[in-house]
Amino acid sequence: MSRQSRDAGKEIQGKSDLVDWFKKSCKPAGEQLVGVEHEKPPFYRQHGHAPVPYRGTEGRSGLYDFLEKMVKENGWAPGYEKDKLIELEKDHVGWSLEPGGQMETSGAPVKNVHQTAEETDARIAEAIEVAKSLGIGMLALAYHPTHNGDHMPEMPKSRYAAWRELMEKNHALHGTDGASCTSAVQVNLGYESEEDMVKMVRVALSLQPIATALFANSPFSEGKPSGYQSTRSEVLHNYMEGRYGFMLPVAFEEGFGFEKFVDYALNMPLLGIYKDGVFVDVKGATFADFMEGKLEACPDRKPTFADWENHLNTIWPEVRLRRFLEMRGADNGPAEMIKALPAFWVGLLYDKQSLNAAYDMVC
Repeated sequence: MSRQSRDAGKEIQGKSDLVDWFKKSCKPAGEQLVGVEHEKPPFYRQHGHAPVPYRGTEGRSGLYDFLEKMVKENGWAPGYEKDKLIELEKDHVGWSLEPGGQMETSGAPVKNVHQTAEETDARIAEAIEVAKSLGIGMLALAYHPTHNGDHMPEMPKSRYAAWRELMEKNHALHGTDGASCTSAVQVNLGYESEEDMVKMVRVALSLQPIATALFANSPFSEGKPSGYQSTRSEVLHNYMEGRYGFMLPVAFEEGFGFEKFVDYALNMPLLGIYKDGVFVDVKGATFADFMEGKLEACPDRKPTFADWENHLNTIWPEVRLRRFLEMRGADNGPAEMIKALPAFWVGLLYDKQSLNAAYDMVC
């Protein structure tokens, strides 16, 4: 679940607005926060441990029932697309549905890893209690051990339908497996300046394979050993070339900074845009085309920062640059693993001595 910034509805007048959008995200070291997001694939505790659909059948609960119970009994605020309940929010924490029904928790930005640990324990305990009352469990694995993407339930988000169509059209190597069968843990950290961002991105990208190996937790696929310690990583690295699970080559080019990244993202094809609350195909047009009024779907509309944020959310490198950095390459696992990952990245990237030493080593 990606929370949009306060200026989300503001129209973008030119490229300089996008560069400034990143510059305004810089914060002094004393104001830097830590955020953690993690995904959990739900399953029925009985009925063959099958994946859980949005709407249950034959007397079984579905994910809608989980969300509704969180609203009615635990005080979460509901979020809808059209008339479908698809996400929750409370105290800057979010729950949302991923393409295959994975439940994603987006933690509140907090001051230190002790607080991320407390929040992780609280959110997992709450989810398990509510899910258990509905006959649902949550897997502590990063790849569905028995089902492939063709047999995973579909969630009622219009952008997911658009993504499935795109994957089929482009013959994605693993079909819908990458979106529907994978579950990751993500750590979000801020940056002080453009120079700080460049160092952090380059170090994080260079060391991400180590984090993937340390936290590997997905050795099964379709009911048998897959041959990989992290099936999730293998699938995503061979998924949608140049868009999913890649190392962001532009980050290592000379002169990399906010403007160079903006140029890169402007020329990346859009997966779609939201029009009247529905995600629609734009036939391979880029964000630069959008800014020039060249989209057939909405030729008279200027893009907003909400459109920009949605576009960045459809580019999935191992480290993603937004108004903060997302380290995205670790497998989902039990609570102990989830709590350890932010400590790994905070120690490397927020401690300047560690960051500079690592930068000298890898760059």
